[in-house]
Amino acid sequence: MQHPGYIYAAAVPIVLLLLILVFSYSQIIDHYPKGGGSYAVSMESFGPKIALLAATALIVDYIMTVAVSISSSTEAMIATFPAISAYKVIFSLICLAAVTLINLRGISESSKIFGIPTYVFIISMMTMIITGFIEFFTGGIGQITYSSNQVAFQGTMQSVSLFLILRAFSSGCSALTGVEAVSDAVPNFKDPPQKHAKAILYLLGAIIVFIFGGTSILASILRVMPIADATPISQMTSYIFGQNIMFYILQFSTALILILAANTAYNGLPTLLSILAKDRYVPHQFSAKRNKAEFF
Repeated sequence: MQHPGYIYAAAVPIVLLLLILVFSYSQIIDHYPKGGGSYAVSMESFGPKIALLAATALIVDYIMTVAVSISSSTEAMIATFPAISAYKVIFSLICLAAVTLINLRGISESSKIFGIPTYVFIISMMTMIITGFIEFFTGGIGQITYSSNQVAFQGTMQSVSLFLILRAFSSGCSALTGVEAVSDAVPNFKDPPQKHAKAILYLLGAIIVFIFGGTSILASILRVMPIADATPISQMTSYIFGQNIMFYILQFSTALILILAANTAYNGLPTLLSILAKDRYVPHQFSAKRNKAEFF
């Protein structure tokens, strides 16, 4: 069976890293009211070479965010409807096209469309976490049991445990997506922009800590294990609520929120390219930013 230490070895460093990032970017927001992501801070503190290295890493990160988020969304849908597993590539491309088309309408329109599934996901995940803890500690549910075929993968786990922990850490760090975008987009918030940006940053950090940390702890006490055509969230939701409406709400909202996580790149990358264009490191056409969007 899965040892709880494997989850905590990856989850605890991610939560600590998130807290460090939230604190660091809150300071950046204070000192860079016109937007100060890694590029702007590195340019002022270390010079153009380090700044361009940071910008390059961010560009790659934004691209990978889209790829990872949309593919993870597809996995969530496959966990709900295993029959579509043969069409996972087509499904991912359709999702990518949909996000792109929505963003072509403009950030104000896309933010309104993306708001509803975000709220549904947050409420659904909090409900699952709280219900799971209550059911477990009151004896309503126990640890999840698996068949011998489902746990065949565990036979090789001990020999590659360090690799799995490192892979889990790198995958889990995708939960930190969006922290950089808040400090980049300070001018896009209503007045006073720094106050609103910091409030969103703190709220984002609190939500991630609760959902990510709560899910990790719940997965540990339920002894969730990797099986084919199922995600940890789908296993926990099915086990806690059964195959009812709550299962489908959470699965659909998870798939949607993962698609929308890709929207971070559509928001953050143009801002970064605009800053780079003004410094003449990319073609000047990128400096023509879209109209200001009022988030709050």
